[in-house]
Amino acid sequence: MPIKLVAPNKTFSKLKGEITKFITNKLPYLKEKFFKFRFDRLNSQRPKYDPNKLFDHICIETVSYCNNNCSFCAASTLYNHKSKTSFMSEQLYMKILNELKEINYKGNFGFWCNNEPLVDERIFDFIKKARDVFPNAHFSMYTNGILLNKEKAERLLKSGLNRLIIDNYDDDFKLLKGVRDVYENLDPNLGDVEIRLELKNNFKSYRARETLGTDFSLPRPFHLICERPNFEIIVVYDGTVPLCCADATWEQKMGNVNEQSLIEIWFSPEYKRIRQALLESDRSCNYLCAQCDNLN
Repeated sequence: MPIKLVAPNKTFSKLKGEITKFITNKLPYLKEKFFKFRFDRLNSQRPKYDPNKLFDHICIETVSYCNNNCSFCAASTLYNHKSKTSFMSEQLYMKILNELKEINYKGNFGFWCNNEPLVDERIFDFIKKARDVFPNAHFSMYTNGILLNKEKAERLLKSGLNRLIIDNYDDDFKLLKGVRDVYENLDPNLGDVEIRLELKNNFKSYRARETLGTDFSLPRPFHLICERPNFEIIVVYDGTVPLCCADATWEQKMGNVNEQSLIEIWFSPEYKRIRQALLESDRSCNYLCAQCDNLN
């Protein structure tokens, strides 16, 4: 399978970001109607979620830090909310894997969330440990490519990673040096690799109002379904389980894996209450969802 390069038109991408920001600020419920139209059109093809069922995707941040300074992201170094020393202990990592093994987990793994996984030099060994326990699971990772090169990409894939997505953030849409090395020299038969050219300074959404430097506030919550907390659980470096990936600064903590099991956290009354409410399009169920302008 050849390495896929997703290269949108730069001018169009900038214009799209400006239009999205204008609509979100001035006409937020036009965005809500558009999302609802999209969702309704796709609804017949989507799985039906049950708040009483187990998650089928887990994201693990073995390091909760990002080394990029994108203006749209709450995890950016611009906002200084993340620490370079925020590493998950190996003991906690193995506790997560062992709990998943005990419940015969059959879902997917993401070795990323609101972080840069390659800041943790142990990530290759951690993926290998997970692959030894879950030989048939699907493993994916997003990276900004700053620390990447052909050798590291090869190590990731040979350690057990199935899919590597590289978000190449550059306002001129130029490939970073290490990303170019991957694109030109990596053996495409090692795994599924996709490179996406992304603008570093562009508007995407306010992500539960956590895209900082803004006083944006929705006049009322969107009446719009959100499925993500019904299939995905996230564990950050210190064991905290935030509500979802949009909660980059962990304001809504659902539990901590150091103190509870994943099962206890996932099936807690509060987590189930929020999941059920979101399936019923009730984003007023908590203060983060009430300010979220994402489709999922």
